[in-house]
Amino acid sequence: MPAVKKPTALHVIEGTYRADRHEHDEPKPRPLMPACPVGLKGEAAKCWKRLAPICYRMGTLTEADGEAFTALCISWADMIHNYRIVEDWKKRSRAKSKENGSMYLGAVAKTQTGYLQQIPEVAMMRQAMKEFRSWCGQFGLTPSARTGIIVGGDDSEDDMENLLSGR
Repeated sequence: MPAVKKPTALHVIEGTYRADRHEHDEPKPRPLMPACPVGLKGEAAKCWKRLAPICYRMGTLTEADGEAFTALCISWADMIHNYRIVEDWKKRSRAKSKENGSMYLGAVAKTQTGYLQQIPEVAMMRQAMKEFRSWCGQFGLTPSARTGIIVGGDDSEDDMENLLSGR
């Protein structure tokens, strides 16, 4: 499977941008922060409000990225939802094991045939984690995605704009 292309904005921020390696006619959406979707609720809306300003300031969130960023926020909310279910299950399982003197098994349930099986929310939480981590890489929100980023002073946005506009 080929590697996913890194957004040009991340190359610019990291100082690895080379005009000869990028499309000259690459679409350049206006650098406007999209509004939080009206239907986004709970943890997803909190995620948007916390991370959107950060991504916008880094130059990785533009008017064209709202739907992709919404997917990032929804994957975060799914991960948190399933995490809470798993933690609640473990808490109840721990209390039950103390109550009847049985062994604490964590996020495991006994099937009708007597076998032990991981509760489904663990797998759903892990899948949401993978999706969230993948989206974070697209928006420069992981340490590896930020590796080599050159942090400039107040004129860093002007430098990036000058580079992108060919000045």
